[in-house]
Amino acid sequence: AYSTYTRGHISADLAHLFLKKTRHLGILKLLTNAVSFGLTLYVLPWAWRYFVWGFTRHEQSSSTLFGKTYDIVFFQASILVGMALMAFSFGVEC
Repeated sequence: AYSTYTRGHISADLAHLFLKKTRHLGILKLLTNAVSFGLTLYVLPWAWRYFVWGFTRHEQSSSTLFGKTYDIVFFQASILVGMALMAFSFGVEC
């Protein structure tokens, strides 16, 4: 998380080899963030329906930890929360 905060994480970006102007690189970055934001917003309603579906089914996990079972909805909620946080992150970047 710290490397993402400081923008020091490893990236396989090769666009700077083809696009020499910083304006073009900025436009490309905006475009990629907008596409990522749009795709995340597209998947977010599915994550919500998946969470609601799991909530109505009240399924239990088949694997146990210390003899306990857990509701599957906890795992489905993590997908919903993760997608919402990704949408927020990409939205801020745009």
